[in-house]
Amino acid sequence: MAGSPETQSAAEFKAEMTMLKRDLESLTDGSFEASPVLKKLREENSKLAYQLGTLNKVCGGGGPGAGGPAKEATTMADAASILAKENGAGSTVDLCSLLTRLFCAAVTTAYPELDHIASVSPNTGGPTKKGGKAKGKGKKGKGAAAEEDAAGAAPALGAIPTYQCADAMKIFGKLKKLGGPAPKSPMEVATKIVACLPSADGLIERAEAAGGFINITISRSFISSQITRIVTAGVLPPPADSQVVTVDFSSPNIAKTMHVGHLRSTIIGESICRLLEFVGHKVNRRNHVGDWGTQFGMLVANLKDKFPNFKTEVPPIHDLLTFYKESKKRSDTEPEFKLRAAREVVALQSGEPDVTRAWTLICDVSRLEYARVYKRLEVTNTEQGESFYQSRMVSLVKELNASGLMVRGQTYKIEVDDTTTYDDVTAAIEKMSGVPAAEQAVYLTETLIEPGHDLAEYGIAPDKAAGGVFYFLLKAKTASDPACSFLFARAGMNPLIVQKTDGGFGYHASDLACIKYRVEELKSKWIVYVVDAGQSLHFQQVFAGAEKIGLGVCSGCVERNITGAPVCRECTGVRIDHVAFGVVQSKVGDKVTKFKTRDGDTVSLQWLLDEGVTKAGEFRVKANEEREARGQEAGKDMALTEAQSAEADEAIAYSCIKYADLSHDRIRDYVFSFDAMLSPKGDTAVYLINAYARIKQVLQKSEVKALNLDAEIARVEIVTDTLPAKGIKIAEHLVRFPEKVARTAAALMPNYMCEYLYELASMVHEFYSDEDCRVLNRKAGTAHVDRVLLFVAAAAVMERCFHMVGLRVVEKM
Repeated sequence: MAGSPETQSAAEFKAEMTMLKRDLESLTDGSFEASPVLKKLREENSKLAYQLGTLNKVCGGGGPGAGGPAKEATTMADAASILAKENGAGSTVDLCSLLTRLFCAAVTTAYPELDHIASVSPNTGGPTKKGGKAKGKGKKGKGAAAEEDAAGAAPALGAIPTYQCADAMKIFGKLKKLGGPAPKSPMEVATKIVACLPSADGLIERAEAAGGFINITISRSFISSQITRIVTAGVLPPPADSQVVTVDFSSPNIAKTMHVGHLRSTIIGESICRLLEFVGHKVNRRNHVGDWGTQFGMLVANLKDKFPNFKTEVPPIHDLLTFYKESKKRSDTEPEFKLRAAREVVALQSGEPDVTRAWTLICDVSRLEYARVYKRLEVTNTEQGESFYQSRMVSLVKELNASGLMVRGQTYKIEVDDTTTYDDVTAAIEKMSGVPAAEQAVYLTETLIEPGHDLAEYGIAPDKAAGGVFYFLLKAKTASDPACSFLFARAGMNPLIVQKTDGGFGYHASDLACIKYRVEELKSKWIVYVVDAGQSLHFQQVFAGAEKIGLGVCSGCVERNITGAPVCRECTGVRIDHVAFGVVQSKVGDKVTKFKTRDGDTVSLQWLLDEGVTKAGEFRVKANEEREARGQEAGKDMALTEAQSAEADEAIAYSCIKYADLSHDRIRDYVFSFDAMLSPKGDTAVYLINAYARIKQVLQKSEVKALNLDAEIARVEIVTDTLPAKGIKIAEHLVRFPEKVARTAAALMPNYMCEYLYELASMVHEFYSDEDCRVLNRKAGTAHVDRVLLFVAAAAVMERCFHMVGLRVVEKM
């Protein structure tokens, strides 16, 4: 806006004062939306708080009020004591987490002046070039192998450093910025950290500085002990504090067929539930079905017309989709029917018995279909649909009205630029609403805009070239005026529609009441919504709204869901996650589109599963024919009866459909292809199940059931120089299982678990195909007991992984 320098300076000062006032007020109501400078300071403060929390954990609770300096507590960190605690009756050690804590302790001891959290990660490649001193208490190599190792030659497979710490370079840079005496190189930093490592007897074979890296080799005796534990105690989760977790997934709509759009939520949600249950959480599996709304008016009206005896006879409406389409057509073309349907909605909401019975019949038919799908996919959940929250929404609205958080009115979307004035806004609203500008009370977020003020004072400062769209709210003049009830959750965010003009409730109200129930009545400390990415904006609004009305959700989690940050650095209160996922696509020629039938209709989930079973049978028959053409025959122990073939076809089909979905990054779309997912090669369920079947075949021939495992374990150390390098590779991978579980659970990314499983299956196939790795000594008619025990452990871990991702165990292929 034009004006003198003095006027502009005064306006700028006034605008700044207004924004600061809003910031100060928001500090008390939880809606704080600071300036960029304050935001940066807040982020830095959050990081420091997170670092302090981690260091306190490393120090065994050291810190302010903990009874001693952090440095003294840190020097007492001991791998043996942590191992003894975490390798308890119900859990096993997360090796990556343990090493991270040890290296955090070492960094704090070596450089107490720094606030630095060390990170340790699995070494996916070869060893970093050597050149520094090593620290280790384990057994050293002997003879020529040791001489080659000392000379700097690459170690044999299985002796490659298992983990790596790459923090020396970062610490070197921080020390240089501090000034004063500084190390000469990252190598010197790495060497000092190694020297300060707490005692790790029996765990670390060797920790070696190599440039700006530290290579960590885990002792074979430790790996052997962990494999032994898998054989004797079973596959155990990493240590975790048990919490009440509510997972919302699947959520089909009543009276509609479950289609391919429900596939991902159902499969991903079930996998997450199994994972969290394995970790030790108490999981509430909730199916938030769409069982309420205006569509039920037309369904009930049509039911009464078609089946007037519905109160005494169950109507044969097995094809609900056809019935729904018929009801919808009548509602669109018959005004009298549409009017009756509206009356039925009112009667349903009022609890009229006959209408409620008709609604229940329609819901029950849908439930039968859903139950069939869930049984085939081995999915378990508890239905708690929209109708469950009706009374709770009424209570919620009363509470919000009493608190003064809601504003009644109508919103108007207006495009503005740097020349737009208050009068321009009110004129636009008058044109759309008919309310004279002089009578308007216009809000932006929760702030009443005062006439004559520059819009920039209220945070409206769009780029002159780009412009901007803002939602302005015209407040209702009286309580009797028709208006919606809005909740402003955050500055710059569209308001939540809590109650509609007709008094009905929207999805925002339903989901806020849902969170309130799950926090206050289910006592959930973690809420997970497995819903497609198209609903991201909705959940950003709902989570912010839940924070605004004081439901105790973690503000860091709300921020993470809004900004897309990977983690909440300092999770306080109730953790809340939107587990978003992409769509299922199909490819015809070079064209990739949403997965549809040839007629363009949505693909039924029942049809998809049926087609999968058919395709699996065709692949099985084709594979047998190709084997016979090569002159090969399946052994008697691998031959399948007709019943076993049918069972195997189902197991393979459902497993392939699930794995093809879960193995992809859930955020991304993926192309659905039966040919690709049923392939016996590559990252497919068939490849994994075949690896497991090979293990079971070997164990069967080894007559493992006849072995006294306890006696053999006491007699044989599994991971020694006699175990082939490919076997040591498998053993190291099995020991990493707990850390992979922990990472998957933290990120809620099932593809991490699939990645681990595929790597394990590949190692098994390599081991099985190598003549030097035979488990059975055919000439002597005996078995290598160490390899048998390794396969027993591998089979156990694969079974656990199969369960978490929903694959069915097939022992014959």
